[in-house]
Amino acid sequence: MLYDIRHKTTFNYEEIVSVSHHVLHLAPRQHPQQTCVESETVVDPRPAVDSVGEDYFGNPIQHLIVQKPHKRLVVNAHARDDSDDSAARRARRRADGR
Repeated sequence: MLYDIRHKTTFNYEEIVSVSHHVLHLAPRQHPQQTCVESETVVDPRPAVDSVGEDYFGNPIQHLIVQKPHKRLVVNAHARDDSDDSAARRARRRADGR
């Protein structure tokens, strides 16, 4: 089954922020029972530094540094995830003792 996932976070600061650092956990993890077909994150204002990697557990992470003065930061994330529902159903049945 194909899932279309959307997320939006808006930060509104009381004062102008000259530099902000962020760590995002918004992309789906690759797994034998699910595949991330597409993942995109759009940030406004645009970050000066944008790097992706994985945390200790293999989860996707994204590090951002916004160096432009701003009072508001908007993060829009979109992902498409293809999940093997038959495998998920089998796992639930095993957990239920069936």
